[in-house]
Amino acid sequence: MLRVTKDGFGTLLIISIAAIVFTAGAVIGSSVGLGIIAGILWLFDVCSLFFFRDPVRNVSINNHTILAPADGTVKRIEKVHERDYMRGDAIQIVIYLSFLNVHINRTPVSGTLEYLRYKRGKFLAAFNEDAGLVNEHTALGFSSPNGKLLLKQIAGKFARRIVCHIREGHAVIQGEKFGMIKFGSRVDIFVQPHVAVKVSVGDTVRAGVTVLGLISDE
Repeated sequence: MLRVTKDGFGTLLIISIAAIVFTAGAVIGSSVGLGIIAGILWLFDVCSLFFFRDPVRNVSINNHTILAPADGTVKRIEKVHERDYMRGDAIQIVIYLSFLNVHINRTPVSGTLEYLRYKRGKFLAAFNEDAGLVNEHTALGFSSPNGKLLLKQIAGKFARRIVCHIREGHAVIQGEKFGMIKFGSRVDIFVQPHVAVKVSVGDTVRAGVTVLGLISDE
């Protein structure tokens, strides 16, 4: 049975009502034009149902692992200076989500959400290198037993609705669902330099399942 996230109920309801209205209008008025619009709306409704799917994930909680916060493809891994929360050297892992991916975001570690900032910005394509800096995004800084980590939910050209259900001070458990980005997006994660990254550019990752990195006791 297909499970759907509650964050998609409103969108699905609006599309379904519009499809019903246009279908009724097409039948009552024998209108081919309205029938075509109704068909497009029903198709979009089915696609949206697929987009908002919420599959069950078996999460293995481990304080020495960093799990993928999103489904998608690793597009970039590089050393950077993270100035907003970690305020030091970090490794940035960029995950691009296509329309076909599950878009629910999960916490990569257990700990406390210490930092939460929402920044208005542009809507460049998610795969644009500058999107992480200038696009509208939500930045979440987690403090875990093994250090700090920053995650960014980044809006794309078409994804302009960022959902985040947790707030500063909230305790989180590794792999729990905390939000999503609607209709195509990107998630960046910044980890400490000593983390042993276990993925490569081009790898496909799954939220709450794929191990992005291993954390030493140092």
